Amino acid sequence: MNRHALVALGFLLPAAGLPAQQTWVVSPPASNLISAFANAKDGDTIVVNSALYDVGNGIVTTKALTVVGKPGARIVGTGNSSALAITNIPTGRRFVMRGMWVSQDAYVFGPTVEFKNNAGSVFLSGCQFTSACSAYSCPRYISVEGCSLFAMTNCSVSNLTVECQGSVAMFTGCALAGRIARDHALSSGRAATSALWVYSGSVTLAKCTASGGAGEGKYAGVPAVALFQAGALSIAGDAADTYTAGAPGSTATSRVSSIEAFGVGLRIDPKITLVPNPGQPGIAGSAATSPRPISMAATSAAPGGTLSTTVIADAGEPVVLFGGLLRTPTAMPPFGDLFINQSALVLLASTIVGASEHWTVQVPIPNLASLSGFPIGFQAIAGGQRSPTQFSVPAAVVIE
Repeated sequence: MNRHALVALGFLLPAAGLPAQQTWVVSPPASNLISAFANAKDGDTIVVNSALYDVGNGIVTTKALTVVGKPGARIVGTGNSSALAITNIPTGRRFVMRGMWVSQDAYVFGPTVEFKNNAGSVFLSGCQFTSACSAYSCPRYISVEGCSLFAMTNCSVSNLTVECQGSVAMFTGCALAGRIARDHALSSGRAATSALWVYSGSVTLAKCTASGGAGEGKYAGVPAVALFQAGALSIAGDAADTYTAGAPGSTATSRVSSIEAFGVGLRIDPKITLVPNPGQPGIAGSAATSPRPISMAATSAAPGGTLSTTVIADAGEPVVLFGGLLRTPTAMPPFGDLFINQSALVLLASTIVGASEHWTVQVPIPNLASLSGFPIGFQAIAGGQRSPTQFSVPAAVVIE
């Protein structure tokens, strides 16, 4: 297994061999971070030392950068616009951010964090996104709009909705929690929001948890996930993954399901744990379609370390694991969507899935510093016995 994994990762070397043009190491004040984003060029790396950086009205960039946060590095927006906006990354380029904490401490009518019109790729790993909630309200959402490939791995989102529109988005190992409601005696207050809204495009979740925002007073809780007419959503994993509806407010009269689907594009593993409000079904609206989606999850490591990948599929099914460079998916009926670039796809291993339904493969990473911050993808194909042969959902990993 190690031999195959090492050979497979060899495909990374040509792509990762060109070092960043420059590495910017940033410490307070926040003006240093703003300046680094302003002056960095495509391919540069920004290393953010541990501190809170009040960026006021936020940072906007269109550059293909790698941003690395040291433990405790936090970007805070305190103005009337997004704390961070990543827009118009061109085709063939990528923006990578890992280890950063981004929050909004002022109420904004637009998104707290924005990823918009990116023809290139966006990879987020080990990041957290939060909002401060006053007695009246909280900032509302993270916008993922018009992105050809957006990947969030092992990240957490709290008191914010992730809104996906016209994008291909994948979430792996993430914990998502929507905005809580705020009742107010002298005004209308603010309703709770779901952890994830899918308006259009294609979204996959694997080994994630999601919680709808809790109600307060007259406000009801909300579903963990809402899927609208033009969206397609696959939820893969196992019973350890919970999708929980927000608890209703003390005087609220309505109750909600874990997932609301208003289209025909929902696929969900029946072993996922759904926790609706009492008396409600796990899924409201459209029924989920079959077959059971195959799950793919991965954890990262540094160069010289070993990352771990896990496939979840029915026992007794043959499965093949492969890795490579992620790209906008290619439809390959009847097997589903392939997210790995076929010119850089390498077979890693194969097996028959055991009774646990979990197959874990350890993949050593060459000890090359140039691999740090480099994103790679994993996917599997399984089936043919109890269920049709199909591609798994993808998983993205950013080398630490």
